[in-house]
Amino acid sequence: MKLLDYTAEDLLLNGLLARDREECISRLCEHLQRQGRIEDPAALTKAILKREEVESTAIGGGIALPHVRSEQVKGAVVAIAQLAGPIDFDAADDAPVDLVFLLLGSRRLPGQHLRVLARVSKLMHDREFLRGMREARSVEAMHESLRAGEERLD
Repeated sequence: MKLLDYTAEDLLLNGLLARDREECISRLCEHLQRQGRIEDPAALTKAILKREEVESTAIGGGIALPHVRSEQVKGAVVAIAQLAGPIDFDAADDAPVDLVFLLLGSRRLPGQHLRVLARVSKLMHDREFLRGMREARSVEAMHESLRAGEERLD
């Protein structure tokens, strides 16, 4: 299983502008709608923010991994944003977030959701991957960093 099976260049955002966590998640959901991946960005944003109230998905080191299972998707979908500037995501280490990996999973496929979440988590330990994502100046460069990171995992 590869993360590249659940994302695509049209789901990568380079230099996303957001003032805070709520705006970041909202903009990601709106982008998913524009790309034809979901129908109701407001409902999805609300569900993700409700999940964030339980516990922040900022995992430290400037990375956030918001995730939710939704009826809006038939299978896992991953959108990745490199932010134009770091934002507060209520991380346990108090580090502002500059990389966001938004994972949507189908309510009907909980196992798939967990496998994709595990794959993303493995990539978070690859310093070269993270550096490449942060230094990327285009969606194409982000995609190449992701492809290279996936190859190192296998």
